[in-house]
Amino acid sequence: LHTFFPKSLLLLDLSHNVIDRIALKPLPDLQALNLSFNAISEVEGISACGNLIELYLAKNCIRRPHALCVLK
Repeated sequence: LHTFFPKSLLLLDLSHNVIDRIALKPLPDLQALNLSFNAISEVEGISACGNLIELYLAKNCIRRPHALCVLK
């Protein structure tokens, strides 16, 4: 996903798409991210979202869930 979002973005809903991999750029204010119902196998850059409170990844194909261990 190569899209530019404002760094002040609070909520991002990309559910119900055909996204298979996502590499997040720093979104320091992001609080909620919905990536449910995609074909995502890898999530990179999640640690760049330091204020993330809610993360939805239901109905994906995450191969390495340990990569999400950076979340509090």
